[in-house]
Amino acid sequence: MAMPSSPLSPLGVRGGLHRGSSFSGFRSMVPGCLRWTVDVSAWNPLGLLEGPECSFLLSLLDDDERASAIRYVQPPDQKRAIISRLLAKRASNVCLGIEFSNVVIRRTKGKKPFCANMHRDIPSDGSLDNFNFNASHEGDLVVLAAEGRACVVGVDCAAPQQVRQMRRNTKSFEEFAKNFDNVFTAEEWSKVHGAGPRDDQKEDKFRLHWSCKEAFVKARGDGLGFDLGRCSFRCDEVQLEDSGAADEDDRFFQCRLLVDGVQRDDWMLFSHRLKDGHYCTIARGPPSDIIDAWGEFTTTLRRLHFDQDEWLEAITAPSPPFQAITVADLVPKNLRQMYEEAGGTEKPTGIVDVVEAWHRARRSSSYDLASWEMQCEEMLYGSPAPADEATSARDEELTARLRNLAFVLEEEIEEAGDSPPVLPDNACETWTEASIREFYRTQGASGPSSSNTSARHDELTARLRNLAFVFEEEIEETGDSPPVLPDNACETWTEASIREFYRTRGAGVP
Repeated sequence: MAMPSSPLSPLGVRGGLHRGSSFSGFRSMVPGCLRWTVDVSAWNPLGLLEGPECSFLLSLLDDDERASAIRYVQPPDQKRAIISRLLAKRASNVCLGIEFSNVVIRRTKGKKPFCANMHRDIPSDGSLDNFNFNASHEGDLVVLAAEGRACVVGVDCAAPQQVRQMRRNTKSFEEFAKNFDNVFTAEEWSKVHGAGPRDDQKEDKFRLHWSCKEAFVKARGDGLGFDLGRCSFRCDEVQLEDSGAADEDDRFFQCRLLVDGVQRDDWMLFSHRLKDGHYCTIARGPPSDIIDAWGEFTTTLRRLHFDQDEWLEAITAPSPPFQAITVADLVPKNLRQMYEEAGGTEKPTGIVDVVEAWHRARRSSSYDLASWEMQCEEMLYGSPAPADEATSARDEELTARLRNLAFVLEEEIEEAGDSPPVLPDNACETWTEASIREFYRTQGASGPSSSNTSARHDELTARLRNLAFVFEEEIEETGDSPPVLPDNACETWTEASIREFYRTRGAGVP
């Protein structure tokens, strides 16, 4: 599928790792879109494979998946293999509503995992038409990424230990790099060698680009059958919204793919630098690029083709941060007592239970956004969420949209051959959309002298009123009567809530 050469939007969400159970993060959930990570460094099951805890966990896997997990010799590899397979099965169980014991995981000829019996009771709105996932394990982390509506997904975790093991027979990074002359392009090597004078700085940049290559071929499904020297990546760091002081282990990159030197605008990658320099990269790509020799994975996808606008929206949609979960989260609630009796010492975070409850609510004919939010509040807090949660969500959503707008305007200026002005650090958090547009139109000569919360609120309210009017007209054109929007909705709700209200014909009320 040929894509237009259009600017790609940066992410409007926090890019790092969610370490807590903040309810606001769940308000923007997207069906089938998961980012989970398990730190196995602190998980030390008694007796490893021979012990009761691992034996119980292995009993939850199919014969084929169990056999592939226990073939590893080293204990760290055994732990990672068990968790990665449980992640795949639990993700399918949570998003698709298939009983955990009935989930069937298969692999393509290129070893890409997929749920072989997914289309049973999924929503008719298309949100899970192309549900697929990918897992990776290296170093201390095992990670999973999943997508629901459109994209095929690949994920790779590149750990510092990985490069050190590769380097064990070399004295310097420069000597090590010679082994990869044909794998990295000249532009990529320039980025790696230009990362700094120290070997650890070069190794860090190497891991970023290596994880991109691996995530790309894992999304395609051909693994190392693809010549990695043909693909290269241009990675731009994106400032996190709540970054505060610089944190090397909480950085986020948006990466573009080039194949044989030609930019592929139908692919998008997102790389998170997590614990101790683990780079976890997610690749989103078109179903038409899948390598599936046996054809089994492709048959699980309901949509293989998209128009250009649909696809651009799909690959540039915000990619959520990774959520740190535990081994216990991968055990269904009805089996957790058995897990504890088998010696399981891990405690669930509640994150997976919330995601499961939300997907279950969406499958219900009486889906009620308000009721599921109350359930989630109880699961995570034991009490209602803070009173200012809605206001915070509105402001976060507006800030995200203005960051996207600023990125697009900067690229338009660069494409015209000029240098864009430097936007003040807090502009997207305090300015109006009109101020952002005027700032770039005047090349930085015009901008508000101070923040204006009232003007931001009024501008967003006006935009949501226009959006509501458009939705009502679209519903009327189908011959139906639109639901009556509450009087203060445009003044207090988020755009996501407005869209959900009309999508559910008034059933989804925040």
